[in-house]
Amino acid sequence: MEIIVNCPRCGEPFIKTKDRKICPKCFKEEEDKFGKVKDYLYSNPLASMVEVVRETGVEEKLVMRWLQDGRLIPVKKGNISYPCRNCGELISTGKFCRKCASRYYDLIQKEVGKMKQVTASVADPFASELKNEMEGMV
Repeated sequence: MEIIVNCPRCGEPFIKTKDRKICPKCFKEEEDKFGKVKDYLYSNPLASMVEVVRETGVEEKLVMRWLQDGRLIPVKKGNISYPCRNCGELISTGKFCRKCASRYYDLIQKEVGKMKQVTASVADPFASELKNEMEGMV
């Protein structure tokens, strides 16, 4: 289903898709900025975030989003960094530091285990009934 919305950047109407949250014109502008940052980092692999923003004119929040999304990967850890979304530790890729990511992973695994137990306990009475019915047919 096509949804027509106004672009959050320029206000122009466009057809929103799962992959596109901005209009084609703004998307192209953003991709041009990405190319500029990528080229700058290729030529200056040890540049800091301040240098990248100053030399390319691209907003820091865009550079950070590309880093978080994994589109940009710094050559050397620490030259471009930003805070973990949970604890504030400086990181150079992703949204969480290793410690917080590990903690969230453990929590998710624990919840998955609980869900499996609930599913098994709910399904077990039905399995017993089915088994009894099958034995009665033989």
